[in-house]
Amino acid sequence: MQIETSNLTKSLLLGFAVGDAMGVPYEFMQHEELVRESFDEMKGYGSHNQPAGSFSDDSSLTFCLVESLTKSLTLEETVKLFLRWYDEGYWTANGETFDIGGATCVALENFREGIPLDNIAMKDEKSCGNGAMMRLLPLAFYFDGKSFDEKFELIKKYGALTHGHIRSHMASLIIVELAYQIIQLKKNNQSFPVTNNALKHKFVLQITHELMLYFKSKPLFQGEIEKFEVLLNSLSSTKIEFFKNSGYVMDTLTCVLQVLIFSKSYEEDIKLALHMGGDTDTNTAILGGLSGLIYGEERIPKKWLSKLLRYEDIVTLSEDWSKTLSFFI
Repeated sequence: MQIETSNLTKSLLLGFAVGDAMGVPYEFMQHEELVRESFDEMKGYGSHNQPAGSFSDDSSLTFCLVESLTKSLTLEETVKLFLRWYDEGYWTANGETFDIGGATCVALENFREGIPLDNIAMKDEKSCGNGAMMRLLPLAFYFDGKSFDEKFELIKKYGALTHGHIRSHMASLIIVELAYQIIQLKKNNQSFPVTNNALKHKFVLQITHELMLYFKSKPLFQGEIEKFEVLLNSLSSTKIEFFKNSGYVMDTLTCVLQVLIFSKSYEEDIKLALHMGGDTDTNTAILGGLSGLIYGEERIPKKWLSKLLRYEDIVTLSEDWSKTLSFFI
């Protein structure tokens, strides 16, 4: 039985937003503070004083990107959508913009001041946050038939609107390629090996290994190889390793890949990432998006989905987006 693109786009966006909303109240808390939390219910307030069901900048900017892709907007028009979110609360859960990343803020202010688009994002090592990675999962639907060079350029094209360092683009490519390969499983009527940690480990490692071979083959990436080898070594453990993570793009990448290997459901994905602490909303948003692709909307807990703000708007966006995609899977 083939799966229509509309099912996948909806599962991705709803899974992403639910994960985001689950993480918002706990952002900046650490593992030691959260070990006794059950995370059974979607809670509100907490770190950002937002009502239950509120998603953050992760989802808002992802929705802006999807709108841009749906309408075939230029890069400049895409940044203008980001500015509407920044200034007016566009695509926020309840009209209030909160939790704005530093690199994103700088890029948008630079754009407002008329700095050329190619130079609005900071490119220094200290700006390697996860603020681009968090919104790029939708690009997986545009990877079909592309080489790694072409995929990297697509990631860079949209990622560099706020984050200019190559490490950010490399890490984002790994996450989006993972999403693409999950979509390919669906296309071939295959399932993600949810109950077999060894097979999941093999699936994740194969993708990262192929990308590492690509990175090593290009002079452009040579200064970053060591950091990604450290990441691969961290995935060799036989159990999940809780660590003090932050908004650093490599921390987010490590958290997401670890949790995918060791969890067996959408709900467990989110709970494991929440127990990790740190940048909880971004970790759970990305995992929610990937898990939405793996398990489908029907496996997102109804008790969480029912509290998500702007559910109908997100579904409409996903349906409009799916109509513009040129393939069905």
